[in-house]
Amino acid sequence: MNTTKRGKTPRQQLFFMPLGGVEDINRNCYVIEYGRDIVVLDMGLSFPDDDEYGVDYIVPDVEYLARRKERIKGIVLTHGHLDHVGAIPYVIEKLGFPTVYGREFTMLFLEERLKEHGLDKKVKRVIVEPKEEVQLGSLSFKLVPVTHAIPQSSSVRVKSPVGSIVYTGDYKFDVAPVSEPQSDYAELERIGDEGVSLLCMDSTNVYEAGKSPSETDIAGVLERMIKNAKGRVIAATFSSLGARIYTLIEIAKKHGRKVAITGRSMRSMLELLKKIGYVKVDETVLVPEEEIKNISDEKLLILTTGSQGEEMAGLSRMSRGEHRGVKIKDSDTVILSSSVIPGNQVPVQRLIDDLLKHGARVIHQSFMDVHTSGHGYQDDMKRMYELMRPRYIMPVHGFRSFIHEAAYLLTRWGAKRSQILLPETGQRFRFDPARGWEKDEKIPQRNIFVEGVLVGETDEQVITQRAQMSHDGVVFVWFDPDPQRTVRPIVSMYGVVGSAVQTSLVRDLESVIMRSIGAHQGHSVSDIRDHIYKAVTHAVEKITGKRPLVSVRVSGEAERQRSGGRKKGASSMKGSMQSRLYGRSTKKRRRR
Repeated sequence: MNTTKRGKTPRQQLFFMPLGGVEDINRNCYVIEYGRDIVVLDMGLSFPDDDEYGVDYIVPDVEYLARRKERIKGIVLTHGHLDHVGAIPYVIEKLGFPTVYGREFTMLFLEERLKEHGLDKKVKRVIVEPKEEVQLGSLSFKLVPVTHAIPQSSSVRVKSPVGSIVYTGDYKFDVAPVSEPQSDYAELERIGDEGVSLLCMDSTNVYEAGKSPSETDIAGVLERMIKNAKGRVIAATFSSLGARIYTLIEIAKKHGRKVAITGRSMRSMLELLKKIGYVKVDETVLVPEEEIKNISDEKLLILTTGSQGEEMAGLSRMSRGEHRGVKIKDSDTVILSSSVIPGNQVPVQRLIDDLLKHGARVIHQSFMDVHTSGHGYQDDMKRMYELMRPRYIMPVHGFRSFIHEAAYLLTRWGAKRSQILLPETGQRFRFDPARGWEKDEKIPQRNIFVEGVLVGETDEQVITQRAQMSHDGVVFVWFDPDPQRTVRPIVSMYGVVGSAVQTSLVRDLESVIMRSIGAHQGHSVSDIRDHIYKAVTHAVEKITGKRPLVSVRVSGEAERQRSGGRKKGASSMKGSMQSRLYGRSTKKRRRR
């Protein structure tokens, strides 16, 4: 294994390592090393699963990079979606504030994120023009325009002295994009002619046969819906879908409707689109949210967020009757112009049902083509492979099953199995011009949770305990280990059983605890605590069928006796205590 001890000059070899995006479709981050130079491609975040309570985001584990931060020449961004840029505010300081490179729109979007964290003055950002060659030490890169769901998306080619790596980023080959040029096929083919040692290709839609529909096709469907609507049209989509926002505004303008934008993220995105000239909006078309009530229903389109059933998003609040400016009417047509993200089926169905309760007509992807993905289907993937003609290929941006399916398809398109690399998070690959790409060492990785201002302070055990509390509740026990004082234990519980049962359950547990204390006299307090935990856990499970989180604590009076009276000022058994928190053993959680 060709590893290099710290402090010694690394050998002049080319390495590639994913830190995210290869066992998941989020948290994209890839590391390229040559000699002492490191270039990072994208730095995205992911959102927590339903059972990861209290977590806001999950970001890549950058400990490997942080230990080598003086070697980082830059972070290169392919486009402005959060799963590719969203982690930067949370990790950039740890990495020593390296320069960030990307196209204009991506830099504007990043600037807004950095401002939210007070980092916009600390992070150097460089706008890169398409096909401009940028030298970063012994490595260089160029961005090649491709079509996606957000403006100015790019593939990136990184050149080293021994070979080039192409990372497609998120792309599809849209033959009729609505407000920007097609992908630069000529430049992609030219890069292929120069030689590509490794192609890292988006595999998000690997199970979709054929070609991804054009945004123009979707525009036609949306126009028919809006043209035929008799009352208001309320269109919900992702605020990051710049092409869709442009399409909806243009359709509204064509059919004489004013557009009201609700939601901060949607308004912010529109301002960014206007800055780069992607959307040229006649300001007379836009109306402030507070003016909605003054516009005739048939002359109004409301553009909002919440197509995934997010609890606090605009459309969700409208569906519950909680939105200050918009109340759903039976004459409204509601369009959910997005696909349902896996895991969001239940909240989306609840959203639809709530809208239907108000009598609205709801149109969504299940029965009408009101959305197209920004990721290519199988035909797009095949064409990218044929343009690049790489020596090796690595499917990325997908769950493990996606990557394996992409590998299977590649063999049908002419690739040899030996040319296909199957990535894992933290797995380094080493390139030798004569021998090709081979596995190198695997760098240990962990989930880095973001909770408010805390980054990486929450571990898997805490997440497991929260999940346990959410399912089975929590029981607190305070006890005095000395039966001579005849102090009865105190038991309280939350989320275990209803109040009608709780009183008798508490009495039963008090008796269980007293018996356990009596049966283990002469044992250490720690042993008694363990026995109480086991007895309480067993009793609760036997009576209720639940296994709550159990916290067993020694009372303040007992602690003062054990410490010779050093602890003072406790006014109750709960005032001063030594505690021990018990829960189910932490199982190894799946990598995201």
